[in-house]
Amino acid sequence: MKTLLRIKWRLEGNYALEIALLVSALVLLTQLGMVSRKSGMDDPGRGKVSSASSYTISEFVPRPDLDRKLAADRLVEAIIQVESGGHAHKVGRAGERGIMQIKKSTWRETTRQMYGRSMSFDGAFNSNLNRKVGKYYLAALQAFLQQHRGKWKADERALLLACYNAGPARVRRAGFDLKKLPRTTQSYVARATALHDYLLAEQAPLLQKHLLAGETKSGSGKSS
Repeated sequence: MKTLLRIKWRLEGNYALEIALLVSALVLLTQLGMVSRKSGMDDPGRGKVSSASSYTISEFVPRPDLDRKLAADRLVEAIIQVESGGHAHKVGRAGERGIMQIKKSTWRETTRQMYGRSMSFDGAFNSNLNRKVGKYYLAALQAFLQQHRGKWKADERALLLACYNAGPARVRRAGFDLKKLPRTTQSYVARATALHDYLLAEQAPLLQKHLLAGETKSGSGKSS
C-alpha cells in the first residue's frame, strides 16, 4: 500500500511521469501479449443506473476466463487510489463520500437497484459497501457505453473512466470524444489508466506463469 500511495502522489504531481509510466507499462504488457484493444460506446446520466448484475471487463484482456476478474479488480483499485487514496471517510467538494467518492444521488439510485431500496448515504463510509456500490455503478456505466459502441472515439477503458469522473451525460454530449472533455477529466483518465497499467504489469509475471502452465497442460493432452 505504501508503494501504491507513492505512485499516486507522483502521478498527481507530475503529468509527464504519468505518461512515462503509462508507456513503460504498455511496453511490458505488449511483450506479454496483454495490451488492450481499441473499441468503440451513450448514457443514463450520473446518478441514473441501468441494471447490471456484476462488473466485468470484456475488451481489456485476451483471455477473459483467466484475466477478466484481475483486470476489473485492478481498475477498481486504481480508481480508489485516484479518487481518495483509500481513505474511507473522505468527503469531496461536491459531497462525494468514501473510497470511490460516490455522490449522494448515485448512491441512492445504485443501492436501490442493488438491494430494492435506497440505503443511507452514511453507508458510503463503509469501505466494503462503498466498493460494492462503486463496482455496480461501473457495471451500469459499461452497459450504457456498450449501447453506443459505434460512437466511440476512444477505447472502452478510457471512456468508462471519463464517465465515472465527468458523468455519462457529459461524455455523450462530447460525442464520446475525450478531446472534447475538460482537461481535468482527461488528466483523470490518464492518471487512472497509468496506475491501472502499472498494477496489471506488477502482476504480469504471475499471469504469464498461469498462461504458460495452461498451454503446457493443454499440450500434454494432445495425442502424438
